Amino acid sequence: GKDESKSLENTSWIWSPGGEPQTSAAPATNYFRRIVTIPAGRTITSATFQYTGDNEGRGWINEFDLGARNSARTVKFNDITTRLEPGQTYVFGLTGYHNKAGQPAGVVGSLEIDFSEGPPMIIPTDEHWKVSDHEVPGWLKTNFDDSSWPVAQKIGPVGMQPWGEVRSAEDRVLPARYLRKEFPVEK
Repeated sequence: GKDESKSLENTSWIWSPGGEPQTSAAPATNYFRRIVTIPAGRTITSATFQYTGDNEGRGWINEFDLGARNSARTVKFNDITTRLEPGQTYVFGLTGYHNKAGQPAGVVGSLEIDFSEGPPMIIPTDEHWKVSDHEVPGWLKTNFDDSSWPVAQKIGPVGMQPWGEVRSAEDRVLPARYLRKEFPVEK
């Protein structure tokens, strides 16, 4: 098809609090974490975790490295269906690496878990993620105490400048649910 790619939707760019990182940020690596408990008794039919960053975004489930993407306009798409079990708790981690002073910085992503019945769990990057501007041992463990970590700064919605539209990988075969959206969303 001519447009099989899908934009990352309904999520936000985030960074550590302070300033206007969409305009200018100091070189840094940010460590983002979010605890997610999968409801017990629900059958997972598919689960995806996609993300990117400027200059680089890397994703984690607990201490498992899902890999990085270093293009702010294309996401790293991970099918994580086989990695999740109902009733279990996971740490989803994102690291954002930014290497140029005076340039924009941010990460953006979305976790989506579909079940055989009932609504999906959709967890965007937003102010519900905690962030640290330095690596702390154990930060990807579920029992890690992040109470001293500030909440992430929500910079703005995906599609905002300077990054513009962020697309999934071109060669993905999309779930039928996405293909049923027949009408483009007006800008």
